[in-house]
Amino acid sequence: MIFIILILILFILIHVQCYSYSYMTENDIDVIDVIESESYNSLEEKSSVLFKKFIVDNCPELSLVVRNYWSGEIVGFIYGGLMKGTDVTFAKMRQIHDPNGDTLMVHSQCVKNELKGRGIGKKMVNHYYKRWISGDTRIKHLSTCVRKRHIKWMEDYGYKYVGPSEIKLGKEPWYDISSSCHI
Repeated sequence: MIFIILILILFILIHVQCYSYSYMTENDIDVIDVIESESYNSLEEKSSVLFKKFIVDNCPELSLVVRNYWSGEIVGFIYGGLMKGTDVTFAKMRQIHDPNGDTLMVHSQCVKNELKGRGIGKKMVNHYYKRWISGDTRIKHLSTCVRKRHIKWMEDYGYKYVGPSEIKLGKEPWYDISSSCHI
């Protein structure tokens, strides 16, 4: 009987998806780069390795890496930088992070393709916005640009649709969304 209970507990532990959260480090960049390459429509749309290294070196507290608790495998991530004002511009994106900014600009948010549809993105976004960055007093607003298919999803988190974005990367249009920091 004890053997059966132990087997049942082991089965549950193996199949229950638990996640750990951490800042992005230099050791994570290559894996994150591959996930972005597989997630975005074109390589033009994803941030470069140097861009991600800048985040790690200058504002790692604005990044979140989600790992499978049991295997340590990266399953998703979000990273951003601060900018002044809520309007998303190409110049602000290229600057990556303005330490005097008041708006968190999310540069990338992805879940591994083969794990999409399992609620990981929802858990990741909830954790990031409601716990991870919520105590950062520099952040007054949140802004990003998304594909049309993600507008409704982000509106469910308190973002408001702003309009078509100035950002022109890839063939599919981007749309600006923003919010106060109290999502």
